[in-house]
Amino acid sequence: VFVTAPPFLDNDGVHGPAMVRRERYFAAGRHPLRLDWFNQRLGSDLQLSSFFLSPDAKSPITETPPPNYLHAVGASCFQGSWFRLPNFQMLTPVKSGAVTNFDLGFRTRNEMVGIRFEGYFDAPQSGKYRFELSSDDGSRLWVDAPRLQIKKNGVTKRPTPRQVRIAEPMKGLNEHTLVTIEGRP
Repeated sequence: VFVTAPPFLDNDGVHGPAMVRRERYFAAGRHPLRLDWFNQRLGSDLQLSSFFLSPDAKSPITETPPPNYLHAVGASCFQGSWFRLPNFQMLTPVKSGAVTNFDLGFRTRNEMVGIRFEGYFDAPQSGKYRFELSSDDGSRLWVDAPRLQIKKNGVTKRPTPRQVRIAEPMKGLNEHTLVTIEGRP
């Protein structure tokens, strides 16, 4: 069982260039982030940016050049054919290493490849920030993903399996909680 918090930005699936954005208040300081990306076939793109919003929260404060609040420090590359982002946690990377940005040049090939970037977001001041994530195929961003609290409700013995026959009628839906079946294909 794998449990995780929902992504801050979700641009998953096989598609052409597409952008998602979201605004949220962040306290000043460093915030951990994770960015997962994959490319199935044809073309590849990944762009991630963040802007501090002006006090009216309608437009980004423009500076030339805009500051880089987002930093990647490590990446792992995976190979496979996916139509949605896989759970990279369950896969073995073909390449891992240190990086300085969210650069697709880290990948091992152009198609049927995915990258998980780990890094942080530096908020120089408390306030509202706009994040924009653009990708060609899928991507997801987690920032300050909350730690999920798992509560143990108790301990019990596992049920004893009962031998049944295929197509044996049941008296109710809860009659057999665990069964074993033997037979031939």
